[in-house]
Amino acid sequence: MTLAITRYNVINSKIPKELSGYRMALLSDLHNCEIGRHNADLIAQVRELGPDVILLPGDAVNKNYNDKSPRGGYEHMIPLFKKLTAVCPVLYANGNHEQRFAERNGGGGYYGAYLKVLRHFGVNVLNNKGLYVARKRVRFVGLDLPVSYYSKKAAHGPVDTAFLNSLLGEADPQAYTVLLAHTPEYFKAYLDWGADLVVSGHIHGGMIRLPIYGGLLSPHRTFFPGYDYGRYREDGREMIVSGGIASPKFPPRFNNPPEIVLITLYPSQEDVPHATEC
Repeated sequence: MTLAITRYNVINSKIPKELSGYRMALLSDLHNCEIGRHNADLIAQVRELGPDVILLPGDAVNKNYNDKSPRGGYEHMIPLFKKLTAVCPVLYANGNHEQRFAERNGGGGYYGAYLKVLRHFGVNVLNNKGLYVARKRVRFVGLDLPVSYYSKKAAHGPVDTAFLNSLLGEADPQAYTVLLAHTPEYFKAYLDWGADLVVSGHIHGGMIRLPIYGGLLSPHRTFFPGYDYGRYREDGREMIVSGGIASPKFPPRFNNPPEIVLITLYPSQEDVPHATEC
């Protein structure tokens, strides 16, 4: 399968000059898929993009609600992560499928073993943790929400700065902060907390994309979900939502190809090569 490549340039004066042109490959919602034998096609396409870092904001595994076993679907992910770490650093944070996987194992068991193997390969698992680069001028943070926050009818408290502080700690206002947050639903709360750039997925682009209206359906069966796909900006900060990679059998994707997203960082418009403006 050939994946669509969607490119975004992100411009922010907080990005240090030495990271001008820094390339981030966003792989969302893999769901234990296999693109080519042993994911050879996926790995080749990522390698061709030449990223400086690979971001995976959740749902690499596949753990459905009706699956009561302690195991999760991850057999294709372990060799994939091993090969991706040979390309460049990999940053990973949980989505709702990882949360269900963890829940079935009490945070340990098969889930704990899965994370242990990934860490052995060198994957940076950022579940409610942060990682600084560029002399602490850029910070990557991974949000790991409780699984109830992915349910349309869940009885949970508000997602606000106080709640995010309880999970992530306070944001560093001096650092350009990239937040890996599986669901885009709480975009404004992420900005209030202090994120400069949010990378997300979860909605699968709405599966069926209609002209003018956009994505039709969210994973929890909400019609025409907000923040379904693409780029959203507010007060100089932004969120990029990937349509994801896996292709569920139902509902089928329509007008919505699986994609790899390539995000390139620049400190100013003057630093952007004219041929790459987007």
